[in-house]
Amino acid sequence: MQFTTIYPGWYRGRTIHIHFRVRTFRGLSTTFNFASQFYFDDATSDQVVSRDPYNTRGIRGTTTTNDNIYSAATLLALTSDGSGGYTGNFDVALNGLPVAAGNPTPTATATASPVATPAPCVGDCDNGGSVTVDELVKGVSIALDDTNLNSCVAFDSDGSGAVTIDELVTAVNAALNGCP
Repeated sequence: MQFTTIYPGWYRGRTIHIHFRVRTFRGLSTTFNFASQFYFDDATSDQVVSRDPYNTRGIRGTTTTNDNIYSAATLLALTSDGSGGYTGNFDVALNGLPVAAGNPTPTATATASPVATPAPCVGDCDNGGSVTVDELVKGVSIALDDTNLNSCVAFDSDGSGAVTIDELVTAVNAALNGCP
């Protein structure tokens, strides 16, 4: 899969990143669902955000060093394309895909450090058996007090009445590695 995009912006509490998802279907039914994020080197991001129109937004407060969800395993290395832009490649190899004729053999594997995920799956708001990007965004929104916890009590694994950084990290690892 290949795509072209603008360099992403940022929001409070997160370093610059792009979400991506890999899904397979049988008819209209999802048979495999994997969500993750690509991150960018801070030096490259600093160069980009110093230029117009990014420089009108102010200084970003979160970098890869202080983003609690960032994983170096998903750092997308960029190189200059010679025209003022950047290009990057990232191989994703996934276990658990349904067997189908013509599945490519992976050339590289990128995995985050697994973290044990308690049952039920932290962050699985709809009890669908996986944590989606939308559910992760909802958890961050709850943690920032922008959304009520009742919209996804699956993030409150410790019963504290709030979403903690540990619960967000657990949910991200469930999104990357699957629910128990």
